[in-house]
Amino acid sequence: MSRVLIQCSPLISDLLWLSSRQSSSCHQIFDPCRSVRSFSSQLPGFRTGLGGDNYSQTVPQVKRKIKKLDLSPGSPDCKPFFRIKALDPIKKKLGLFPYNRLILQDASMRLLFAATDDIPYENFLNNLELADTFDTWLSITCLHIWMIMARCNVEGKAGYYVGRAVCKYLWQDTDERINRLGARGRKTLNELNKIIGQAFAAFVYGLDEGLVTNDRILASALWRHFFTFKDVDPLVLELLVQYIRVQLKNLSEYDSNYLISMGEINWKPFPPLILER
Repeated sequence: MSRVLIQCSPLISDLLWLSSRQSSSCHQIFDPCRSVRSFSSQLPGFRTGLGGDNYSQTVPQVKRKIKKLDLSPGSPDCKPFFRIKALDPIKKKLGLFPYNRLILQDASMRLLFAATDDIPYENFLNNLELADTFDTWLSITCLHIWMIMARCNVEGKAGYYVGRAVCKYLWQDTDERINRLGARGRKTLNELNKIIGQAFAAFVYGLDEGLVTNDRILASALWRHFFTFKDVDPLVLELLVQYIRVQLKNLSEYDSNYLISMGEINWKPFPPLILER
C-alpha cells in the first residue's frame, strides 16, 4: 500500500487555546467566522474590501519578495537543494533540520505565494457564488494554506517548521492588506487579528475533521466558513469538496525533499476553478 502523504495539522493544538475561554458548545467556536464582517463594517474606510464589495479591485496584489522558480522541464530549479544524506541521522539526533533554516524559510514564502498569488480568485467568486470581499479572499487563501500544511506535516520536524512559517508569513501578508484597506491603530488591528485568528483556528479544526472522516463533514466545515450557515446550492459544496480532494492528491505527489527545500508548487487544473494554462 502506498504511503498517504497527507496528515492532519498538529498546529491545531496550538490554535485551540483561542476557543478555550468560550463555552464548550462546538458551534460557538465558529462564531468568529461571522464576526469578521460585523466588526470590519464598523471601521472607517472599509466600505470596500473588508466591509463591502470589489476587494480585488480595491487592493493591488502584494509583491513577491523572492524569486519565482522556473519549473519548466530541464530547468535547474526543478531539482531540490543538494545535501549530504549520510548526515541526516546525525542531524536528526541533534535535533537539526536536513536543510538550512534560510532555505526552509524561502520555501515557506514560495508556498505562501502559491496560495495568495497563483489562485484565480475571480473563478472562485463566479463559480462558488461568493462576494468579492476581503473575507472571501482570506477564506480562499486559508483553504489553500491548510492544504499546504496538511502536506508539509507529513515531513516531520522540518515540514512542521515550514508549515508554521507559512502561517507566520500569512499573518504578515494579511496585516499589509488590512493596512492598505485603511485600518489604522494597533488596537484596531489587534482586535481584528484576534477575530481572524479565531476564525482560522475553527476552519482548520473543521477541515482536519473532514479530512479524517468523510466528505459530508468536510462539506459542513466549508459551509460554515465560506457561507456562514446561509442557504447554498449543494452542487457548489460538492464542487469545492472535489476540488480539495484533487489538490490534496496533487500535493501528495510532490517529492518530499523538493517540497521543503524549494516550495514551488503548481495547482492541478480543475475547471471551472483552475483552468488549463
